[in-house]
Amino acid sequence: MKAASSNSSKSIIMIIPDFFRKYGYIRKILRVFFLAVLCLVIWQFRKEVISALKLSMSIGWGFLLLPVLFLVWNTFATKGWQALLNKQYNSKCVSFWNLFLLRIQSQAINQVLPVSGVGGEALRAFKTRVYGSLKNSTMIVAADKTIDVVADFVLAIAGILIAFSLAELTTGMVILLGAMLILLTGVIVFWKTILKNVITIIKSVHHKEILNEFLNDKVRNAAIRKSFAYHLIEHVIMMMEIYVVAKFTGIDLGIQQLLFCNAVGTLFNVLFIAVPARAGAFECSMAFAFSQIGLAASAGISVALIRRARQILVCFTGLVLFFYENKRTGINEQCEKLSAVAELP
Repeated sequence: MKAASSNSSKSIIMIIPDFFRKYGYIRKILRVFFLAVLCLVIWQFRKEVISALKLSMSIGWGFLLLPVLFLVWNTFATKGWQALLNKQYNSKCVSFWNLFLLRIQSQAINQVLPVSGVGGEALRAFKTRVYGSLKNSTMIVAADKTIDVVADFVLAIAGILIAFSLAELTTGMVILLGAMLILLTGVIVFWKTILKNVITIIKSVHHKEILNEFLNDKVRNAAIRKSFAYHLIEHVIMMMEIYVVAKFTGIDLGIQQLLFCNAVGTLFNVLFIAVPARAGAFECSMAFAFSQIGLAASAGISVALIRRARQILVCFTGLVLFFYENKRTGINEQCEKLSAVAELP
């Protein structure tokens, strides 16, 4: 039993990129750097932060709508993941409800680990190994995460294109956004190549064979397109969360402004990937985005703080589910052992 547990732990660790395991000091340097940037931004916008805190309190009972929106977009995200699993195993037996709860747990784990978006995906792969194998589930999670990111980048590109005509950008910002536009476009065009290279980090020939078969199968491509459509809807609803929160605080964002704010939020998330829970990323992005479209930076920070409160609520719920599931699993294993002992002559 101990040997099986040890092998499972090693399998989970293999999912984490070697770069961050071998060069932990780089992660610490990045963490300190982004923390310093965050402190600098907070100090620069200290008056706006205080105003934002006061404005955030005005949302009242409207805050309860945000968890509902989360459940809606998490439903579409889960459907995108389920589409890939069903096609991989040629079955409809993959439980949507189990995947839905597992996604909530994985997002909670992502909020508390040093590198956002790694631990939660490892949990998803490990918990869905029962549908086939850990290698297969890892490949599916990697594909699902990549498709999710590509869908997010599609909306981000739309926002960047709007930024060139909507926001008053300096020459430096035009160059930066232009570079990001090229980068995001490259990720979308070459997403299959990127996914294959990411899988090679795990150093498993079997993973690469399964992935090549999955990506080159025309029948499975239909599942990939279906998953992309679900994830695109997911990110549209996530973007609408910004609109709803802004509306509750007395700001009516147009579609162009909304796309621009969403794009800036995506870019900051990419830059703050090494920071736990991407602390400060969304707050900084909304302060910057709002100031660029002629609105008060404090209003942008207020929108971000309200969204962060919803995120904390989801994180707490996910952690409760995670520990409950682990406890229940432990009880079931103990019952199986007792049953096995009772059957002995």
